[in-house]
Amino acid sequence: MNKQQHQPPPSQQNRRQHYPFAAIIGQEDLKLCLILCAIDPGIGGVLIKGDKGTAKSTAARGIAHLMSHIQVGYDSVKGVLDPYNR
Repeated sequence: MNKQQHQPPPSQQNRRQHYPFAAIIGQEDLKLCLILCAIDPGIGGVLIKGDKGTAKSTAARGIAHLMSHIQVGYDSVKGVLDPYNR
C-alpha cells in the first residue's frame, strides 16, 4: 500500500505564520521607528536593541509582512543597494 504525504499547495509552501504588527502591544517607539523607515527608506534603517522577549523580531517581521516587495537596484559606483533604483 502506497501512502502519499499531504503537501500544501505551492502558494502556501514556504510561508510562515506571522504575528500581526498591529497586534503588538507597547513598544510604541519601536513601532514608530519601523513605520517611519517603511515610509522613507532614506532614513537608513533602525537598530533594534532590547532584552529577550521584547518583540524585536516579531515587530520587524510584522512590518515586513505589511510592506510590498520591491526591486532594489545595485549602485556599483558607490557599492550600495539603491531602493530608489536611480
